Amino acid sequence: MQRVQNVSYRLIRSIQSRRFYGTIRDAGGVMGKKATVEEEKFIHDHEVEVLDKFKKTLKEKEAAAAEAAAKKAAEPEEPHIKINPTGPYGSAKSGALGDKESAAEATYFRKLDNEKINHLKEKK
Repeated sequence: MQRVQNVSYRLIRSIQSRRFYGTIRDAGGVMGKKATVEEEKFIHDHEVEVLDKFKKTLKEKEAAAAEAAAKKAAEPEEPHIKINPTGPYGSAKSGALGDKESAAEATYFRKLDNEKINHLKEKK
């Protein structure tokens, strides 16, 4: 009986003194296989979740782009010629020219336009 106790005591001490480093998966056996299956299932579920989120955002972006295209098609097209907010002959009050210069410039261009119109009328 003494001998059995010594053997079991030595066996327990040897097991306790061992240090197990690594994962359950590395240890092998049924627990290792179970850990492998659970890990792979987790990874698969995570990948499916990421793909679903990606598909959802892609559909939202496509819907927004289609809505923007439909809205743009419904709006009238802007004219290519942009009208100067200060008028066709004058420049803004602030800038390189002052009030008197911009008025003189507008008068000059009006006279030129009137001369061209009169010249065209005379030709007819």
